Amino acid sequence: MDCTETQILIESYGDGELDLAHSLELEQHLQECATCAQQYQQHRLLSTAISRGSLYYQEPASLRQRIEATLPQVHPQLTAVPQTKTEPPATTQVRGNTRPVRKLTPWHWTGVAVPMAFAASLIFMTKTQTPAPVPLTGTPSTTVVETPPSRLREEQITQEVLASHVRSLMAKHLMDVPSTDQHTVKPWFNGKLDFSPPVTDFAPLGFPLVGGRLDYLDNRPVAALIYKRRKHFINLFIWPSGTNPPSATGAAQVKGDKATPSVPAVLTRQGYHILHWTRSGMTYWAVSDLSEGELEGFMCLVQSPQPGKQNPNGSAMGR
Repeated sequence: MDCTETQILIESYGDGELDLAHSLELEQHLQECATCAQQYQQHRLLSTAISRGSLYYQEPASLRQRIEATLPQVHPQLTAVPQTKTEPPATTQVRGNTRPVRKLTPWHWTGVAVPMAFAASLIFMTKTQTPAPVPLTGTPSTTVVETPPSRLREEQITQEVLASHVRSLMAKHLMDVPSTDQHTVKPWFNGKLDFSPPVTDFAPLGFPLVGGRLDYLDNRPVAALIYKRRKHFINLFIWPSGTNPPSATGAAQVKGDKATPSVPAVLTRQGYHILHWTRSGMTYWAVSDLSEGELEGFMCLVQSPQPGKQNPNGSAMGR
């Protein structure tokens, strides 16, 4: 520590306000520098003289009464100030140097208490606002149920089927081959698909075939057969079931060399009814704004081993 720092800190050192590390450095400098040591002695003598009781002025009682008379009336216990005798500050010995140690007055305690209260409030706020740590072990409060991949894929295909149906109606691209003759529609798919879709006309039962087109679903080209019920169109999408997961309600059951239809899954999206099932190694998705009952009747016709003769109830279906 040099003389410049000593001149700045010497009063704090004399008043006992300097921390231990700086006090040790300053004391070492005072032992080596006579000029700074002399200045410290002068400061100590001045502090001792000021701290003597003979220099304090005791106000007269009449002055105190006049001042109190001008103040608002409060409780007597709050205005009473005990008269204490002023005593010179105690001294302490630090490496041969005697220096006074100040006693903390009520005002000094106030200066200490305020920062302590502020720090305590910060600690309280930090503890109350910090979220409790999540335990690494134990049962979580909320159980997350993951959707099976097959259900996610089924929902994705459902959205694709619905979008294709709506798009075909809006873009006036309902059919690539407009024809009511199944022998015209079925050959049209030759060379365009790697499978031969079954095509049947249900005109005698109220669901005439009106055409077909090529579409793209489930990351592959598929056949789209267009049927009509009064003024409502039905899109029937067909592709091999090997590229589609089993339906949510069941899969095709094989008996010998024949496959029985799976239990159909009935869905409703944006006011449209959607049915899908599997039969004889093929996946079928039918979508229309028909009522659910009429669309299920159409599905039964497609699943019938002898289509075009009778409806599921055993009676002919008129247009």
